[in-house]
Amino acid sequence: MKNLILSILLVPTFILSDYLQEGLYPECSYVIVDQDGWKTHMNQDGKVISMTPKSKHNDKMGKYSFDKFGNLVPYRECVESFSQEESNKTESSVDIEIQIDLFSNLDFSVFAGMNTPFGDNIDMYDPAPYFGLNSNLGNFVFGLGFSSFEYEQEISGENDVIFYRKNTLSSTDVTFGYRLNLGKLYVTPSLGMYSRSFEASGAGLGSQSLSESDLGFSGELGYNFNKFTIFTTGSYTTTLYGEDQTSTFYNFGLKYNF
Repeated sequence: MKNLILSILLVPTFILSDYLQEGLYPECSYVIVDQDGWKTHMNQDGKVISMTPKSKHNDKMGKYSFDKFGNLVPYRECVESFSQEESNKTESSVDIEIQIDLFSNLDFSVFAGMNTPFGDNIDMYDPAPYFGLNSNLGNFVFGLGFSSFEYEQEISGENDVIFYRKNTLSSTDVTFGYRLNLGKLYVTPSLGMYSRSFEASGAGLGSQSLSESDLGFSGELGYNFNKFTIFTTGSYTTTLYGEDQTSTFYNFGLKYNF
């Protein structure tokens, strides 16, 4: 019974000690007694909480800290404990830093040049402008390119009537490769998907259209001048519009690196 009564009496004491530490005596606060006898209580930031004249205390000149019961003890360096909220803030900061590091190697470049078809089935097309963009994550390279070729064809009809047919070959090239650096010189072997469409039209002739995707590979050779790069690329597929034909294209141009 005595132990129970003692425990009940001690509970308010512990509560009071926590209040003294966190309320009247904030964590890391301290006291300075100067040579004139003024007793100055300061918080962890060095701001004055209270001042007591010499006539109202018996403490000697010096610098003091508080123990958990609010008693003055010789001064000791204080390290603030981190709250759960501060811990969460720290974790959030780390997460943000990791995400930034993940994309720190992400670079972009735009390019423009000329594209030339090669082969008996497509070399009647004239060279055409070729343009697009690259996205580089480290040495991995994602490319997107566009080109459109044309040629005009003469067709003899009845009574030696000549018809002119306009043939258009358009291509959207999506490639994914890995760049091998040799100083400022580099080589990039890639796999690609080439979405191609063919259209033919002309007076007195029925229009034709065809569209399909071809899988193939390409290789790029370039020389880097920091902001600018000169390059040449060759691509090859074993189908054309999904049919059993090969296709080969060569292009060269200039890149601007962001």
